[in-house]
Amino acid sequence: MANSYGESCEREETHVAAWMRAKAKEAGMESTGAEHQQVRFWGEVDLKELAVRAAEKAVTFLRARPIPSRKTSVIFRNQVFASILGVMLSGPVNADWVQKGRSPLANKLGEQIASTNISIIDDGLMHGGWGTRPFDDEGHPTQRTPVVERGVLKSYLYDTYTALKDDVESTGNARRPYYWMAPQPSPSNLILKPGEAALEEIIQETRQGVYVEETIGEWLSNPVSGELNATVTHGYLVEDGELSDPIKGVVISGNFYELLRDGVEMVGRDLRNNMQNYSPTIKAAQLTIAGE
Repeated sequence: MANSYGESCEREETHVAAWMRAKAKEAGMESTGAEHQQVRFWGEVDLKELAVRAAEKAVTFLRARPIPSRKTSVIFRNQVFASILGVMLSGPVNADWVQKGRSPLANKLGEQIASTNISIIDDGLMHGGWGTRPFDDEGHPTQRTPVVERGVLKSYLYDTYTALKDDVESTGNARRPYYWMAPQPSPSNLILKPGEAALEEIIQETRQGVYVEETIGEWLSNPVSGELNATVTHGYLVEDGELSDPIKGVVISGNFYELLRDGVEMVGRDLRNNMQNYSPTIKAAQLTIAGE
């Protein structure tokens, strides 16, 4: 009897939920909300805060709409740009890509490849880092490797094999995805070093633009050509230094290497990660928004 009653309640709840979804769809009100955090220690996770932020996002974005196409300033949330950084730079700084002629950064050591407010390191020793480990998959000690210093390309990331080919020391970046595969260089914790600006300051300094809260599809961008594409699922218009209407369903495009070299106007101080990739909030001077 208890089982039958429970099953009946579950069916009723399912019907109610389906009815509510149908009514929301009829009214053109559909939305999702999600929030995530990737850490090494349970004590760093506030599950209640994540749940509240996800719920608030779902409600706020019920009224989100696409906007007309334009070129405008774009503020990337820290976790969003961390994902983009990993997609676009993990391969090109890999010494195996460089030696095989696949990397657009080949033969550019010592050259200015980014603006002076851009510094990037790979830190296998970072406390609590997602990719922190005492040694790599060849048993070589990990280390802190400057990749880009004030815009200048300083190093590639090596395992033993690629290091021997270039007659340098391994940087401790050997990674073996599966036990039957040969190791290849891969970042441990790839970090875009934070600047001085608070998120509120970055928004206040933006007269017209877009704040990007969440994206999908950035993994389909091309790290060789630098062509960046990402679909904004959650974002806001920025008008007169304030967040205004929620937006969704627009595509951001531009060239990642041009962005690093000429387009980063402000670098935040709020470092967050997407897996082993870390970034603060970034303000791009101008990117293309493809919308209505």
